[in-house]
Amino acid sequence: MKIRGASLLLALLCLSWATTSLASIFYVSPTGSDANSGTSWSTAKQTIQSAIDATSAGDTVLVKEGTYALSAPITISSAIVLSSVNGPSATILDGQQSVRCISILGAAAIVSGFTVQNGQARIGGGIYANGGTIENCTVINNTATGDDNGDGQGGGIYLNTSTVRFCDIHDNIANSSVTDQYFNSASGGGVYSFDGAVANSSISNNICAANYANGGGVAL
Repeated sequence: MKIRGASLLLALLCLSWATTSLASIFYVSPTGSDANSGTSWSTAKQTIQSAIDATSAGDTVLVKEGTYALSAPITISSAIVLSSVNGPSATILDGQQSVRCISILGAAAIVSGFTVQNGQARIGGGIYANGGTIENCTVINNTATGDDNGDGQGGGIYLNTSTVRFCDIHDNIANSSVTDQYFNSASGGGVYSFDGAVANSSISNNICAANYANGGGVAL
């Protein structure tokens, strides 16, 4: 029985190792091409979304330094790691004041090492995170603007059962464009958190501007 138990344990360990070894790394560079496979720096993708779309759970996307101008949110729906190579000062995701920068949709994803700026949405101007972890990011100059569909929530980040850690969150805004003064509401200029966690982060100079405003820095 001991031999059989040991054999089963060895088989499980081998299966675990084999599953882990199947994880892939995809590469993104401003000089890449989305026609490439993305499986090496010499065949890097040009856009982050194209690399993400090629991943499976457990994979990693590495992003080379540069400014990535976004025309649609970067959307993550599986448990991957999205990381810059050289940190937030060198790797910028820019929503161009027209779109949210990052959406995590119910996945245990990790996003690490970016500046997230100039995002615009009603909920989560810079980042909308339903699950997952945001770490080592600078989140700056994003806006969540309420409208007739609901309040502006989370100028910088909207969290739903998500974690933010080791981030710098500043100069973000939650506001409202609703003309009826009784429905002109906004919450969380920096962060709006619904059952989320914020740890070891700097939150400063964020604004919540509305007739009914809740939490310039963080709304819980």
